[in-house]
Amino acid sequence: MPKIAKLLTQKEIDALKFGDHAVGGRGLYIKKRETFSCYYVRIRKDGTEYTKYLSGVKSLKRARQIAEEIQEMVKNGIDPREEEKRLAEEKARQKEQAETAERLKRTTFKLVFDQYYREVMVKGLGNPEREYNRVRNHVFPIIGDKPINEITHRDLYTVFDPLYRAKGETARRAQTRVEECFLYAKSLGTFGIIQNPCNEELKLLLAPAKKVKKETQNRPALLYKQIPRFIKLLLETGGTDALMFVFSLLTSARSKAVRLAQWNEIDFENRKWIIPIEHDKQKRIDPRKRTIFLSAQAIQILKSLPKLAEHAYIFPSGIRRNGETTNYSDGQFSILVKRLNDSPELLSGLDLHDPNVLDEFGKPSLITQHGTVRSGFKTWARDDELENFKKYDEQAVEYCMLHFRDAYNGAYDRANMVKHRREIMQDWAEFCISLDDLSDFLNKRK
Repeated sequence: MPKIAKLLTQKEIDALKFGDHAVGGRGLYIKKRETFSCYYVRIRKDGTEYTKYLSGVKSLKRARQIAEEIQEMVKNGIDPREEEKRLAEEKARQKEQAETAERLKRTTFKLVFDQYYREVMVKGLGNPEREYNRVRNHVFPIIGDKPINEITHRDLYTVFDPLYRAKGETARRAQTRVEECFLYAKSLGTFGIIQNPCNEELKLLLAPAKKVKKETQNRPALLYKQIPRFIKLLLETGGTDALMFVFSLLTSARSKAVRLAQWNEIDFENRKWIIPIEHDKQKRIDPRKRTIFLSAQAIQILKSLPKLAEHAYIFPSGIRRNGETTNYSDGQFSILVKRLNDSPELLSGLDLHDPNVLDEFGKPSLITQHGTVRSGFKTWARDDELENFKKYDEQAVEYCMLHFRDAYNGAYDRANMVKHRREIMQDWAEFCISLDDLSDFLNKRK
C-alpha cells in the first residue's frame, strides 16, 4: 500500500528547503528553487507516470483542489493531458465563434451591397450608379443597417410589397440587384448566410403586389413644338441611327417597325409602307391596317439611302462580309438620345428631358423615341393653338398611328380614310421640316 504523504500547512511548506517535496493530497508536490516555487501533480495512468505542472497556481488550497480533480479524471479513465487540450480547443472555438458573431453583427446589408457594387456592378453594368441609387433610396432605409445574415424573406417582403404597389418597375429592378447581392454574399461563404432570403416564400408573398394594376405612366416625350429643332439636330448629327429617328418621327412609327424595316416593304409608286405582321404590335392580318402613308419628306429620305437588296435593312447598323445587313437593337434610340444629351455644345439650349414625367428620383426623364414619336404626332394633330383639332378627323389621326380599335369599324369600314390620312401625314412632315431644308441636309451626307 503506497505511503500517504502528510498534509503540510502553508507555514510548513514555506519552511521547506530547496528541492522537491510531497505536500500531502493526491499526488501533489512542490518544486522549491532559489528563484521560484511551483506546485505539480504526479500522475500514473496505464502504468506510465508523468508530471503535470500547475503553472500560475500560488494558493495551496487551489493546488490541492486541482490535484483532486486531476486524480478523479485519471480514476475515471480520462487523460488529463487530452482533457486540457480539449478544453483549450473548446475555449478557442468559443472565442472564434464570439468574434465571428461580433463581426457578422457589424456586417450589415449596406456594407455587403457596397462591396458587391464595387466588385460586380461597376464592372458589369453600363450605369451602375443609377442601379445603386435605386437600392440606396428604397432598400437601405429599411434593411440597410441590419446584419445581412439575419435578413429573412419577411424583411424583404416589407421592402418590396409596398414598392411594387407604388412603383412596379422600380421594385423589379431593385429586387434584381438585391437578389444578385445575396447570391454574391452566399457564394463567398464569409457572411454567415445559411439560406438565401430571396426564395420561393418571398415570391409567393410578393405575387399579389406584382399583380396590382397600376396607372400607366406616359413615356417621356419631347414637347411637339420642339420636334422641328430636334429633327434639325438629328440631321446635323448625320448618323444612320439619327436618320432612322427622323424617319420614325415623319411616319409616327414604332421602334421595332422602323429598326427592322426592309426595302421590300416600301411601295414607292403608291407612297406607302406596309409593315410586316411580325413587326406590327397588334398582329393584324389585314395589310391595310399595317399601312403607313409616306410624305414627300419620308420618300426623300428613303431615296437618299443606298439600296443593297430587297431584303436588306433600310437603316442598317452594319454590313457583313457576305453583304447581309444587320439591324439596330431596341436600345439604340435611347443610346442616341443619351449621346446627344451628353453633348451640350450640339443641343444649343434644346432640353431633351420631359418635365412632365419624373424618374424615380424626382428628376425629369430623358425623352424616349416612342414617347416623342407617338405623343408628338398625336398632340400636334389635336392642338388647339394651331386649330388642328378642327382640320383633322380624330379617327383618321388614330388610323395614321395604326390604331384600329373598333372591331365593328374594322369589319365594315373598308375605306379607312386613306385620302385624309395622306393629307395629315404630309402636313405633319411640313411641320417637322421643309423639303428644301431636308435636301440641304441630305446632300451634305453624300
